Amino acid sequence: MLISADPFSVEGREILIKGARGILQGTSDLLLAFDQGEVRKLIKQVRAVLDYIGLADQVIRMEDVVTFLKSLSPSLTRVGQAVRARGEELTSLVHRDLLIGALERAINLSPQLISGLKLFVNTAPDDANRAQAAEQRDLAQVNMQDELREVIRVLQLVHYDVHGWEPISLAELKRLNQNLDEQMVDAKRWIADTNASPGGEGERR
Repeated sequence: MLISADPFSVEGREILIKGARGILQGTSDLLLAFDQGEVRKLIKQVRAVLDYIGLADQVIRMEDVVTFLKSLSPSLTRVGQAVRARGEELTSLVHRDLLIGALERAINLSPQLISGLKLFVNTAPDDANRAQAAEQRDLAQVNMQDELREVIRVLQLVHYDVHGWEPISLAELKRLNQNLDEQMVDAKRWIADTNASPGGEGERR
């Protein structure tokens, strides 16, 4: 009503700007909270696989290898499907490549881990090659865990920018927030200037 009655009303302009900013901020917070919730669920799944792989050095019998594989394979498949689905949602090719690349490397290392486990359990404790077998198993284990940690890192890195729906880093979010603060300075200056014409630079801000 204030703007309708007086297009130059300082109070009316301020209410409009505060209202628009409130709507944008509320929408942004809601979308970000939902997205972060989904990411946390996915990270929990990845971390569960990561922790399970950490038990590889406790496998000492072939029966243990079979049990380990039966548990690892379906879990790794589910995580792979979920992470790929997340990757498809990203519009940034850089982040998508980082995420999917780390996932595929982790999955491709699983046969090496299983082979290392089989070699270790089939090598007698007094065999001179047992230490080498353990080293091969541990190397595959560590490499696979490192790739899954990279998956988690990239998942935590990615957030959505409400302006262009591009995944961006926290540093980029801070830069955008600073840019918004600078734009608000122009907008407030326009509000305070009773002689400013409608549609000016401050209003567009």
